Amino acid sequence: MPMTMERKDGAWLDRHAHDWVDAGFVSEAQADAILAYEHAGETVEPQRLTVVAEVASYLGALVAFAGGAAIIGPNWDRLGLLGQGAVALAIAIVGLAGGAWLVRQGEAGMTRLGTFLWVVGTGGVALAMAGVVNEVDPNDGAWYPTMIGLPVLVIGAGLWRNLNRPLQLVTAAVGVGLTGGGLVALTDLSTWIVSPVLWSASLVAGALAASGRLRPRLVALIVASVGLMIGAFTLMEESERLGSIVAVASATLIVVYALWDRSWPVVGVGLIAFFVAITSMMQTVLHGMGARLIAVLFGLIVVTAVGVRAQRSSNRDRTTKVA
Repeated sequence: MPMTMERKDGAWLDRHAHDWVDAGFVSEAQADAILAYEHAGETVEPQRLTVVAEVASYLGALVAFAGGAAIIGPNWDRLGLLGQGAVALAIAIVGLAGGAWLVRQGEAGMTRLGTFLWVVGTGGVALAMAGVVNEVDPNDGAWYPTMIGLPVLVIGAGLWRNLNRPLQLVTAAVGVGLTGGGLVALTDLSTWIVSPVLWSASLVAGALAASGRLRPRLVALIVASVGLMIGAFTLMEESERLGSIVAVASATLIVVYALWDRSWPVVGVGLIAFFVAITSMMQTVLHGMGARLIAVLFGLIVVTAVGVRAQRSSNRDRTTKVA
């Protein structure tokens, strides 16, 4: 008979099973078998936060913050640094502390709501830092993204820690973008350096996500895909032709892998990126009328050929079933 574990033991096992697979101690199939065996006698606790209550919590929080913004917004400049800092820190404390309390409850709906509050709390920290930077030097635009992005990156990464927390992964990615953009502006780095570094880092992140080493996997794939495209489009500042070619190739890579992996949200990201990239290529590489007409005909031929082949396959399947 499988042993019945306490709830906290089950959560511990779920969390560490992925680490055992990554370390090579057990295979993924063996880890799944262990989890199935250990959870077989576990009593499932009733859901404490219903879907309606969870949705109401999100909407209520947004209404509260919108109302607060409507009250404080017109008088924001009159508050001064101390007043602005007090409001921002209040948001940060409520968001981070409240989120931590909800996450500790261990229930799925409360955990999602808690990670949402963490994003709000992180925004409060960013707001406080923006007030400080504005007080020190309001005319230096390069310091704004750097000093705001750094705490966002640290808090987001610290709360994420490669766990199944998609909002914190996105928060950390936003922090990386803000901090990186600010540092580039401060150091005046060449795009020839920034673009390949960002593109390569995103490719590595995508490979780690594809192998399951970055979690949550789907969100990590989307973040890596966006980074890949930003790296390619950034290259256009130095060379529109080369940048557009790299962008089309990158978007094609994303779509091909996502289709093979059946990661449909990533397919959507790749298709949007491909459309933007191919449109840019029409303005740079394929700028002649003849080249554009060839591109239109090529696209129509590909779509028609795929449709005809799909119809023939469908007809063969029907014939086989009748026979």
